[in-house]
Amino acid sequence: MTKLELYKKFEKDKYKYYLSKYPEVKHIFGKRNQALSFLECDGSYRAYNKLFRQYNRYCKILNEVQDNLTYGIAKLINDISEGANLEEIMYIYSYLVYNGYLSINNTFEFDVPDKELPGNIQLSIYTGKGVCRNIGRLLVDVLNNFNVFSFGIITDRESHESAEYALALDYYNYVKKDSEEFDRKYESMISKRDRMVGNHYEVVAFLNNWQVLDPSSIISYNLSKKENEYPALNYLKPWSLYAYGEHDIKDTAKIYRLLNNRYLHIKDEDINHITQEKCLKLCKEKQHLIDEFSKTYSNHIKILGLGVLDSKRI
Repeated sequence: MTKLELYKKFEKDKYKYYLSKYPEVKHIFGKRNQALSFLECDGSYRAYNKLFRQYNRYCKILNEVQDNLTYGIAKLINDISEGANLEEIMYIYSYLVYNGYLSINNTFEFDVPDKELPGNIQLSIYTGKGVCRNIGRLLVDVLNNFNVFSFGIITDRESHESAEYALALDYYNYVKKDSEEFDRKYESMISKRDRMVGNHYEVVAFLNNWQVLDPSSIISYNLSKKENEYPALNYLKPWSLYAYGEHDIKDTAKIYRLLNNRYLHIKDEDINHITQEKCLKLCKEKQHLIDEFSKTYSNHIKILGLGVLDSKRI
């Protein structure tokens, strides 16, 4: 038996073992679930865990700088809107990102970053470029500082229709300013396979209730057991939880159970607009707090942004 055959047998036996312990596994991986195979995800899980260990071993200073900076971002958001709920945290966070307050060049472009550190994709935001995965993953770090349980997940917004939504004009302009150019690039990059297994990145979070936050489109949904035409698992892809090394198989199965039989409920458009406009007003009224943050944390942003750009791993 060749090494490849032995490896495949090992993976097959491993899958059977996981299936015996966690029956949900059969609904998470493989084409029938519009997902990557267990073989692909398991290999990716081990590779990412190796990268995490290497990063934590050799980049401790970057971890410390990132921890201090995300604390500062969370404190700024709370100072702007004390006791902010999840939507308000996301709206203010997105305002800071899209206006370049978290980048080394004080601008932000919605585009594939020039470089990413595998397993630490959020750091690319500090270079002034990023897409949904970078924006969403950094939001998870920020939410940690609010003691909010959250995790990023790959989503599919193309195979099934989503509820329609509208943004307040200023937020719309932030999101759409790079959209036409990026959409052309996106169509040249995306594959049929990507469309099948998911090609967007959002954040699931719990604060009083479960929600799905999309900080790159700047919209949120309640994740409720109340039935409608938008089952959560039409959009949220649990295979990605395991494949990106951030959740073991036990937690992946647990999160699948959470998402199963839940539905996405978008909030009333008028309520959304009122909340968005409130956050925009607060951000503009408290510009002095943002300026103080920029002075205090400019070196943090510079260290992390240049650290990504100077890295050898693309």
